[in-house]
Amino acid sequence: MEPGRNQNNQASVTDGTGSVHPVVIQFTTRISKLALQMELHRNQNQPMYWIDQGWIEIKIMRC
Repeated sequence: MEPGRNQNNQASVTDGTGSVHPVVIQFTTRISKLALQMELHRNQNQPMYWIDQGWIEIKIMRC
């Protein structure tokens, strides 16, 4: 992964009802690995995901 570039990645998220939604995730900060531990932070208007050292903001668009 090149530093300083936004990376678009296919992923899916599970909502509170157990439904799985395909999404495109655009990272708005630099990250060091693609192997991420992502956990939805539900108390923000803009979804936040836990990646390694802290919360980062990402853009989610339905496919």
